[in-house]
Amino acid sequence: MFKVIKVYGADCYINAFVKYRRKYYVVSDNGYECNIYRSDQKGEVTDWIEIARVGKMLGDIVKDETHFSKFLPVK
Repeated sequence: MFKVIKVYGADCYINAFVKYRRKYYVVSDNGYECNIYRSDQKGEVTDWIEIARVGKMLGDIVKDETHFSKFLPVK
């Protein structure tokens, strides 16, 4: 299951709080690239080491489940 829970601005970033396969992520767009961080169910980043750095815009990453899953590391 994929769901964009919330899109919001924080400082100079646009963030999306996302649920994907029972895990939560924050996708942060600084205008040049997006970073994906692990999050808790409240949308607070739990680990500031990015799990992915993508040279795409926020809308391209959170467009749907197929697009989002492409940018996560393979387990």
